[in-house]
Amino acid sequence: MSLSDLCNGVFSSAKALSESLEEPLKPEGLIDLVNQAIHLSNWLSDEIKKRHITDFEDIACKKGCSWCCFKQVGVSPLEVFLIAEHLKNKRIEISLEDMKSRLTALDRQTNGLSSEARLAAQLPCAFLVEDSCSIYEVRPLACRGGNSIDADLCRRHVEDMENVQKEEELESSWVHAVPFHVMRALREGLTTGMKNWDLGQEKLELTAATRIALQEKNALENWIAGKDIFANGRIKLN
Repeated sequence: MSLSDLCNGVFSSAKALSESLEEPLKPEGLIDLVNQAIHLSNWLSDEIKKRHITDFEDIACKKGCSWCCFKQVGVSPLEVFLIAEHLKNKRIEISLEDMKSRLTALDRQTNGLSSEARLAAQLPCAFLVEDSCSIYEVRPLACRGGNSIDADLCRRHVEDMENVQKEEELESSWVHAVPFHVMRALREGLTTGMKNWDLGQEKLELTAATRIALQEKNALENWIAGKDIFANGRIKLN
C-alpha cells in the first residue's frame, strides 16, 4: 500500500467518525469522538512500527529529547477540549492551577507570533515538565506525527536558527514522512467531518487555545452553541 492510499484510508475513517455523531451534539459525545481518534492514532503508530518502512529505524526521538517542544503547535478544537478534560481530571503531576498559570504566562509571551518568531523565542511548551510531555497520553496529533530523523538538526534549529534553513524547507528532511502525513490525514478527516455541524474547525495555537478552554466557563458547551470562544487562540499567518 502506498503512503497516499494509507492517508486516504485514514482520512476517510476519521471523517466517518465525525459524521457518525448524533443530534443533539453533547459534550460527552465529542470527548468520546476525539478519544476514539486518539485510540486510532495509537493503533496506527503500532501498525507503522510493525512494517519495514524505509528509514524508520532512523527516528531519533526518545525520552528526554525535547527540541520539538519549542515549536508552535497547531491543534483542532476537538484536540484542545480533550486536553482540557484531561487536565481537569488531574491526570498530570502538577496542579490544574499551576498549569493554568504556566499557560497564561507563556501565552502572554507567544500569542500572535509567527511560527518562526515562536521558535526564535526559545520558550518551551507549557506542558513540558522535566523534559517530558506531561500530557503525553492526549498530546496533539501534530506532535504524534512529528518524528525527527535528525535530533541534532532539531537542536540547531532552536539554538542557532539563523544559521540553518527555514522551517518550511526542513520539513521533508528532518521529519519522517509516514507518521507525519498519516497523523495529518487523521486530523484533517476529523475536522472535515465536523464541518457538517457548522462548528469552527480552524487551526488553533496549542497554548492560547488550551488556556481559553480552561479559563472560560462551560467552554465546550459554548463552542457547541456556536460561540466564537477561540477568537484569541487562532494561529496567526506569517
